[in-house]
Amino acid sequence: AAAMPKLSADAITSAGRARSRFAEDVEALRDACRRRDKPGQVRASQDASAALTSYLSAAGSAYAVEQAEAGRPYSSDPETFAAQYFGLLSCEGQGLKRIPGSNACGERVAAARGAPTLLDRITGAPSSVTGPAAGG
Repeated sequence: AAAMPKLSADAITSAGRARSRFAEDVEALRDACRRRDKPGQVRASQDASAALTSYLSAAGSAYAVEQAEAGRPYSSDPETFAAQYFGLLSCEGQGLKRIPGSNACGERVAAARGAPTLLDRITGAPSSVTGPAAGG
């Protein structure tokens, strides 16, 4: 009640019941998982979902949650997708090129050094555009 002072007495009662049901349902889910009881897991998950829905419905009687912006759809291009999905944790998200056949990031070596190659950022060993350096 203290966390949601705008709720009516009925909504507080409803939210309290839903909170208790949710805790019981989560415990039932844990128990079903321990017993590897798949139908019990499904049932407990559905019950917990219903309890959470009831809780949010009670809270929604006095509070509103802002709508989240719809995320942009992911690209079908593998490099663009990696940058979108993994962000800075990916080579592509850092503006680097992934070494083919590897999870290592590379970068273009200056044209003054000859044919364009990729440089393994971890070892510093040059590698060809078609794959990692021999012996690496």
